[in-house]
Amino acid sequence: MKIQLPGISFLLLLIPWTGCHLFDHLGHMDPPVILSSSPGRGYAEPDSVSDISITFSADMEKISTQRAFSLTRDNDPLEGQFHWEGNTMIFTPYEDFLAAGDYLITVKSEGEDIWGNSLLNDWYLDFTTRREQNPPEITAVTPADFSVFSTLRETVHISFSEPVDRLSFYQACRVSPALLMQYIWNDDDSQVTLSPLEDYRENCEYSITISTALMDKENNSLSRDREFLFYTNGKGDMELLSLEVDGSGTALLWEDSGINLGLEKDTILIGTCNRTLTPDEQEQVLEIKPAVDFHLEWQDAYSRFRLSFAEPLEYGGYYEITSDDKKLVILVDGPKSSPLSVERVVFCPDSTLPDPAFHTLVLNGLLNASDSLHGILDFYIEKSSLSEIDLTSFLDALSISSSVVDWDFQSVSIWDETDTPVPFPNPGEDLSVLRVRTGVSWSGLGGTVQIKIDSALKDTLENHLEESWSLTVSQL
Repeated sequence: MKIQLPGISFLLLLIPWTGCHLFDHLGHMDPPVILSSSPGRGYAEPDSVSDISITFSADMEKISTQRAFSLTRDNDPLEGQFHWEGNTMIFTPYEDFLAAGDYLITVKSEGEDIWGNSLLNDWYLDFTTRREQNPPEITAVTPADFSVFSTLRETVHISFSEPVDRLSFYQACRVSPALLMQYIWNDDDSQVTLSPLEDYRENCEYSITISTALMDKENNSLSRDREFLFYTNGKGDMELLSLEVDGSGTALLWEDSGINLGLEKDTILIGTCNRTLTPDEQEQVLEIKPAVDFHLEWQDAYSRFRLSFAEPLEYGGYYEITSDDKKLVILVDGPKSSPLSVERVVFCPDSTLPDPAFHTLVLNGLLNASDSLHGILDFYIEKSSLSEIDLTSFLDALSISSSVVDWDFQSVSIWDETDTPVPFPNPGEDLSVLRVRTGVSWSGLGGTVQIKIDSALKDTLENHLEESWSLTVSQL
């Protein structure tokens, strides 16, 4: 008996009608990709760009693909029209491509082929119609700057970071003193050799200056003028002609004329030499004893320098500065550099009495304190006449310790003639009095009181105590 299967017959009947389309669809399930684009990434000559073309690996559904596309110039979107040539979409903007623009092409993943397959990822490409803008640089000069020529016809080789325009180099290059030169270029114009056609002068300094008139092939200029110095044999011994104080212009005397007085701890000196110094000569131009760290800032084509010190010089210190066979001596004793000095401390137990008593405290002497709300401690401090004591640093530096006397500081001030009572003894013009008003409470027991002032005490010119100061007195 033969059994008939209706379902199978029905399926077999469908295959002739739908099978071709089904198998065709199953054969196109790979996502489309972008095969190429024009222009490519990087620089594009603006005159050569009229449209954007993008070629896909499959036939694309035009509407979704065009919606997925965008073009911006300097972040501004551009409008235009599309047309297709097979798998290639061509976009022509309504505006011309500018000679100095940054462009970005975007195709979003929403773009589909005719089989409904989307691009896997968003796609981007940027290009620019701006010409290269990096300035050329001089990367090497041979012989090195400040060299002494070994012959009177020595050549000079100059290398650049990129090819340069020859004509601009001829306009930018100047040799002084003037000399006939032959210019020999390498194949890509990134190096030139200056070959003299006549002898250099003997005992002479030559400079080769290249100005910002030098340009690369894209018309970018050298960022700054450059100068290179060379010497011919017998250029003469280096000589330090003078040293003077920066600001005042006071010239220092050489040793045979005496010691130079009145210099400050932060003095800056200006030195003048007889000519431009080579790097080796710059390192050896002077020596300072005792040794201190100093810095030379060169000026005027390395013939003048500014001498400064890394740390303040020592007040009262003598320093010897030697240059070749010349020598001078300076003494740091300027009025702005005087260190602070505690000359005495005077104690007044009660400043409200009609005739208050003041007595100077001495080492291991008596304090003679009694309970009082109006005690005074006057600190007599010697300082520069051009400065004032920094009260904050005084409060930080002062300490008084005792197991038998308590102190209740009320105020600290620099005494002037409006403040009473008048200090005794009178400080005169040379000393400054820092007055501490304080309450005093004595336990009635005997013991010691130690007064200390740390070396951190300073004035407004940054002068400090040379060393910490202390005084111990007794309370009986």
